Amino acid sequence: MELRLRLEELDKKRMFWMHGVRDVRVPIEDGWAVAHLFEAAGWSVELVEHQKGHMIPTEHHDVLKDWLNDFVN
Repeated sequence: MELRLRLEELDKKRMFWMHGVRDVRVPIEDGWAVAHLFEAAGWSVELVEHQKGHMIPTEHHDVLKDWLNDFVN
């Protein structure tokens, strides 16, 4: 709830969200809930769900790299 209220006060930004379905630290449902809060607040969110755990799998490095390149250019 507090995050949702704070997001209403901030300028809309871009965000890269990636989450693994086997994440034992942060359940995937909680990850999606946070991502949806940002989307509902009008942020542009790039969403990537993968089948691994709490990590950025090597097969997704190019996706993140491309997003970062677009972000800075």
